[in-house]
Amino acid sequence: MYYPKRSVLAVSMRPPAISLIFLIAGTLTISGCAYFNTFYNAQNYFRTAEEEISKKAAGEKLSKKAEEALDKTIVNCNIVLEDFPESKLRDNALFLSAKSYYYRGEFSTAKKRLLRLKREHPASPFLEEAFLWLSRCKWKLGETEAAQSDLQALSESLAKERGNRHQRVQVAVTLGEIHIELGDRSAAVVQFREAVKLSKNSILKGQLLLRSGELLLQIDQPENALTMYQKAMKESSDPDHLNAANLEVVRILRLLEKWDETIETIQLLLSNDKFSSLKSDLNLELAQLYEMRGMIQEANSRYSTITEDFPKTEASASAYFQMGGLALSESEDYEAAKRFFGNVEKEKRSSLLVPAARIRVKEVESYLEVISTLDALSAVLAAARLDVKETDPLESEPEDSLEVLLDSMTVLTQVKETAAFDTLNTRQELSQNLYTLGELFAFHFNRKDSAVKVLEQLVMGYPESNAHPQALFTLGYLLTERGDTAKAEIYLSDLIETHPTSEYAVQAASERGIELINEAEELLESAEAQIKSDPESAIQSYKQLLAEYPESQYVPHAILSIGHVHEHSLHNMDSTLRYYSQLMETYPESEQAESIQSHYQKLSIAFNQSQTDTLRSQTGRDSTLVEIETDSAAVKFEFDISPSQFLLPVQIEEERNEED
Repeated sequence: MYYPKRSVLAVSMRPPAISLIFLIAGTLTISGCAYFNTFYNAQNYFRTAEEEISKKAAGEKLSKKAEEALDKTIVNCNIVLEDFPESKLRDNALFLSAKSYYYRGEFSTAKKRLLRLKREHPASPFLEEAFLWLSRCKWKLGETEAAQSDLQALSESLAKERGNRHQRVQVAVTLGEIHIELGDRSAAVVQFREAVKLSKNSILKGQLLLRSGELLLQIDQPENALTMYQKAMKESSDPDHLNAANLEVVRILRLLEKWDETIETIQLLLSNDKFSSLKSDLNLELAQLYEMRGMIQEANSRYSTITEDFPKTEASASAYFQMGGLALSESEDYEAAKRFFGNVEKEKRSSLLVPAARIRVKEVESYLEVISTLDALSAVLAAARLDVKETDPLESEPEDSLEVLLDSMTVLTQVKETAAFDTLNTRQELSQNLYTLGELFAFHFNRKDSAVKVLEQLVMGYPESNAHPQALFTLGYLLTERGDTAKAEIYLSDLIETHPTSEYAVQAASERGIELINEAEELLESAEAQIKSDPESAIQSYKQLLAEYPESQYVPHAILSIGHVHEHSLHNMDSTLRYYSQLMETYPESEQAESIQSHYQKLSIAFNQSQTDTLRSQTGRDSTLVEIETDSAAVKFEFDISPSQFLLPVQIEEERNEED
């Protein structure tokens, strides 16, 4: 029998060839599984990140869980891109990593990935959605107009072709966010409503409806906001959304003064165990309703109950804040108000009301300090054998304290005080405190009528006071605001006539189209021009300004300039320090005092040290103080200050700029 002869090589190579085929096939299979599993993991991480992101409120930072998931998404996508260059999932990895970079706030990197996707995979099915994300990147990178134009075009294209609903929703949401950034809340609501209409995601719909309600409240459309919140209650099944929507419905009904409907809604929610987490907030709404209706006793009682039943909550912190407000407005009990406002931070340090409560505490403390100071100063003047009532006016009932105090002040100003006690400093201090009291009443405690009474007392009783022009100006403002323009005009005319060089008179005159000749300003300009050529004359001009126009806004600058001339032109350190010190003591809050403070401290230290060294070196001779030259090592500084470096009144600076 004949058998065909077989190649030795063929016979000997068959088993290895088959093995090689299996090896290659196995390697390809393992390789394919590897990059597929890597991308599968990336998808899972991204899904986790998106779930976390969907929970965060607008403007809120990413949670740690979301950040970690995004990082892992990017790492796995990069493995696919770098280790498996021929993978069919490259465009998937590019797109997924681009979205991850966007969520991380790395918009430039995200944009580069999206452009790379378009360049390397022109037929990718992700290109249309990538265009949406590219527009988002442009927006975040400041190309708002281009992004808005691209998104609008995409929206119209998708609508015309009845394209992907999910993409249409995302385009509408992004356009809404851009409108918010541009300040057009109405347009944002239109886009969010479009997204709600297109979306099938109940969670997203709930979020957008709540957001729309918030925006409508911001533009003073409570009725439309109410509709949005009521719709959110129907569209979303998320417990947090339902709680937020129900609470906002109650608040809006209260603000719209629909008392019966508000109470009915509150009672309905309180009886439903599903809304047990809202009990403290609902009780707070009920207390605020009582307050709005003028039922102060009921409101205070409800607020007090909240602090007892729901301690250490936002509601109890709010209750303390509201009780503080009632203590001020209803009973004028400032001590109680201070206690209530102080309890806000103790109750809940993270409360949004803490900053406002701190301010209120400071305001009340200022009021109590002013009253105490007025009491002490009144006693000083009363000791000058003035015929005043024996009863201390500040010890009367709270509602009578202001009237009694003003009556006492009237008596004090009508009687001639003895020279031993009625000093200018005492009257100045008393009048300054009266002005502070009036300012507190007017601009902090909303007691404008009381403010007018206090300021009128100051104006009539203390015409020599440094606070007199400011009091006249403030009276004019308050009376104009109240509609009493005739009386306001009397005070403002008096201001312009009696204090023409004060900044308040200048402003009042300017508002009436009156141009005042500012001789103080002319003196200042004259002094500035003489500094280099004749420093002694410059000092005399500055001193003339101080003597003739003590109310002028240029006084702090004049004092500063005298010190500067003594330091840099006359080299008189003793006078330099004296004038700098006078500036900081007399006008501590002025811009000039703030600008020189650090320099003054260094100069004082150097001068004192130089004095000490000089005394030690004069062994066996009279200890006579030696004038220190500015170029000595003891007082030499790295900078040289000239008047032009200090803050000048705006109008003078403008004139000099024009001349230059």
